Amino acid sequence: MRLRSVSAMATQPVSVQCLWTLVEEVTMVTAETRSVAERAKDIYDKRLRAALEADHRGRFVAIEPESGDHFLADTLDEAVRAARAKHPSRLSHVVRIGFPAALHLGGAWS
Repeated sequence: MRLRSVSAMATQPVSVQCLWTLVEEVTMVTAETRSVAERAKDIYDKRLRAALEADHRGRFVAIEPESGDHFLADTLDEAVRAARAKHPSRLSHVVRIGFPAALHLGGAWS
């Protein structure tokens, strides 16, 4: 993998997908983590999207894919805490309802 310098990146916009790909390559996201995210996204798309986007746009939902349980909250932290309270040994995946990503990384480089 070839990384560009920070100064080169400062003048070029970086898409969320590009940033996520870079993060995956650098942090080596495990197969288990990828599996949790994929299964949770599938649950969101097939069972939750229509109901949640109608009334809860902008809120967060943590999805624990093994049980199918989901935890709706006003903040990402609250959603994760609720999922961990019920399933402390399992991973969950968080979706910001109505948005392509749970978090937006933006702003100018200083």
